[in-house]
Amino acid sequence: MLHYKMFENLSPADLTLLYNNEKREFIKENFESIKRTENVMRGGLGQCGMTEEIVQKYLRHADLNLVNELNRLRKKYYGEADDNHTWIGINPPPGTTTMKKLWSKIRELPGCYIFCKEEDMGWCVERHTQTTIREHIHLMIRGHISQRPAYIAKKLAEFFELSGNSIDVKHYRKKKLFAEHVNYIKGIKKEAKLPFVQKDIADRLIDSIPDYKLFN
Repeated sequence: MLHYKMFENLSPADLTLLYNNEKREFIKENFESIKRTENVMRGGLGQCGMTEEIVQKYLRHADLNLVNELNRLRKKYYGEADDNHTWIGINPPPGTTTMKKLWSKIRELPGCYIFCKEEDMGWCVERHTQTTIREHIHLMIRGHISQRPAYIAKKLAEFFELSGNSIDVKHYRKKKLFAEHVNYIKGIKKEAKLPFVQKDIADRLIDSIPDYKLFN
């Protein structure tokens, strides 16, 4: 089996094209084979002792094989599931919103776009930085996303009613950065940033805002 690192210099769009082409061919061949076998089996019902239960058992087994093969293909092109994620910064201009408004708004985001599945989304709302007070969101989406960063930025800018340059989107396929970004959302940061973390916790407490939301 080819290892995904052979493809690591390709763009997400190129990876997705290769994956979809191979997936399409496999599904076509697999479904045709399953259909032929199912027809033979159903044709033998009542003639050779075969039952509908046996046919359904075969079809469930075929479905499981299909899922396993698609997972293998996904791993081949994209690597381990927890290597892949998208890291997004949502940065309204200073003084234009509040932490509470941002928290309420981002809770409406899951399901709005194909790349926004609630079970794969984690985020936190912050306002204290090393240079200024600026309400913003760190959003992490686990798994591979085929949409280009510019497209995601455009859609999120529309959703949050911001300019495109207020949204920063980057795709990652590195396990170490996955763990670092999860910790960042949880407020586990470098020592120099811990005073700002504590200030954000205090401000969120005032507005009864959870410190973060992580994957389901």
